Amino acid sequence: MPRLDSEGDVLLRITGIERGPLPQMGNTPRYLAIRGVTSVGPREVLISEDAARVLQARLKELLPALDSE
Repeated sequence: MPRLDSEGDVLLRITGIERGPLPQMGNTPRYLAIRGVTSVGPREVLISEDAARVLQARLKELLPALDSE
């Protein structure tokens, strides 16, 4: 289990997700800005679009959609 400390606050609730502006330089990745609430207050986390795709795939494995049959 990962260690929790002041550098790794857990998001308790996501309050918004936005795509960041197009990068000015070619070596700067596109990113998403995820805003949320932690136990110590509001927090914004930036995640590259590539990392977001990996996260999406992994979440689908861990939390598969429930069949509505």
